Amino acid sequence: MERTHRIFVLCLVVFGCAALQLPDYMKPCSRSDPNFNACALQQGREAMSRMVQGDDKYGVPVLDPLLIRKLTTTYNGFTATTRNSTVVGVKGVVIEDISFDFDKQLVRVAFMFPTLQFNGLYEMSGKLAGLPISGKGDYDLFLSGLSGNYSTNYTLARLRDGQLHAMPQSYAVDFDIRGLKVHFGNLFKGNRLLGNSINDFINENWRLVVEELGKPVLTSLGSIVHEVLLNLAEKIPYDELFAA
Repeated sequence: MERTHRIFVLCLVVFGCAALQLPDYMKPCSRSDPNFNACALQQGREAMSRMVQGDDKYGVPVLDPLLIRKLTTTYNGFTATTRNSTVVGVKGVVIEDISFDFDKQLVRVAFMFPTLQFNGLYEMSGKLAGLPISGKGDYDLFLSGLSGNYSTNYTLARLRDGQLHAMPQSYAVDFDIRGLKVHFGNLFKGNRLLGNSINDFINENWRLVVEELGKPVLTSLGSIVHEVLLNLAEKIPYDELFAA
């Protein structure tokens, strides 16, 4: 995804890339339509099944399975880094609601993932839920019933193509999780007794872990969604995305 973004920026600076039309799997909704949000919800649901396959032309990576090269989380002296993580289950997302406020230039999306499965490499150290923990190895993480809200404000900017684009700015994510199971391999340099104890503790007290790490982890994951929207916004003019 970083490579795609760099290529786009290079194209924009050197060649002044021409704007793109909406892909054929995305249908515009008129912003003057009083039922705009209902239209956006329907079209968003229909487009998502195609978007998960990825679309290089629009800067959309393959979303299922999703590859996350690196993700670092820090919290009160605890640090965890994952590398080359694969995420399966994004294609099962249910977009529950979409809300646009064109006056305040604000977008909100409510979503729910029935299941998400992560696996890859990890390294962590510090205290988690009050317990010292350290390790480096493989990990497997299973989330069930992840629901939440993503919101972002945007500004209208005239890019090099001479047209206005709705450019996402800051974003926020809130969430709720119904279940979590995880296994970290090679905790405490391979000490199986301590490793099994910590894995059991985390799985039995997963809500404590989510309270500490859920927000920074989900905010980091939200940056992937935000970059996809940024890529689309850079390539597709405002009037193409939201017909008058």
